[in-house]
Amino acid sequence: MNAWLAGIRFVHIIASAGLLGAMGYSIGVVQPRARRFFEKPADFEEFTAFISNGARWKMLGTLAVIGLTGALLIIFHPREADHRWLALIAAKMLVLLIATVVFCYASWRLWPARIFASPEEIPKFQRRFRLVGYAMITMVVLEFVLAAVAHR
Repeated sequence: MNAWLAGIRFVHIIASAGLLGAMGYSIGVVQPRARRFFEKPADFEEFTAFISNGARWKMLGTLAVIGLTGALLIIFHPREADHRWLALIAAKMLVLLIATVVFCYASWRLWPARIFASPEEIPKFQRRFRLVGYAMITMVVLEFVLAAVAHR
């Protein structure tokens, strides 16, 4: 493998691992601890809005880097691609696309509704966001598994 292709693979893996690590830390550590720290759900929501400010574009940028480097790895794949490899990589691309759509739905539909939710609606939106977070983490892990199987 030449150095250029190795560099693309490195960026692809680091971006994916960074995304998984950031999401896992947020959902597994920051949010549960912050939820216990704030007595009122509205205070937790204000904190969440504060720390999430600007994260949408970082997330979309990271997803774009993963998609672009993945596309380059497919285009410049050094060996003859068999049907199994192509199917696994196509599945990985589909999972990334679904993750991006889920993120966009949460970011542009659920987030505004959460910001303007009444105190009675807050727990419902918190549950939805936890589910979205778990779904996103699951999809990133699935991408790692598909890549590992494809390159085995």
